[in-house]
Amino acid sequence: MASTTLGPITEAMRDHDRTYAPGSESAQWQEYCEATCNDYGTEPYADGADDITVDAGWADFWMAVATRDYKRAATLGHVPEEWDHATLCRSITSAPDLDELCEALKAASDAGVDTGAYDVTSLPLFVGPVPEDGIGIYSWDETRYLTCGDYGTRSDGGWCLVPREEWVSA
Repeated sequence: MASTTLGPITEAMRDHDRTYAPGSESAQWQEYCEATCNDYGTEPYADGADDITVDAGWADFWMAVATRDYKRAATLGHVPEEWDHATLCRSITSAPDLDELCEALKAASDAGVDTGAYDVTSLPLFVGPVPEDGIGIYSWDETRYLTCGDYGTRSDGGWCLVPREEWVSA
């Protein structure tokens, strides 16, 4: 059976917590990590703990969770719906820039998260002048607008970024 060490997953989950805020998936990860380390007679996060060998399939599941690839994680193991939806909603409200906000909104839409779970009229705003005609614009930065649906340039009507100079409201 293929295997890997605990270290890369531990680091990915730390990045997950720093970027997306810890949630129930992080709590379950910490419990599993502590149990695994105890099985090997070491303290979690102590020297040598990251070198513990774990099953590669299990490691792939947790790496997918750490990187918010819940569709892949679901093919490798059980992903509770609340992990996906709560984490995706947190990534929307805590997006550090317009690119990450757009990606978080796309991921939430792809995962079937109800738009009632987050307020599209109160999305994070970034630097740049307020649009003169804000109809169809949900957020912006200095050079682009975030839009969706009939206002967007995506053929599927999903979330997209439009350069300010190309914006034409409906």
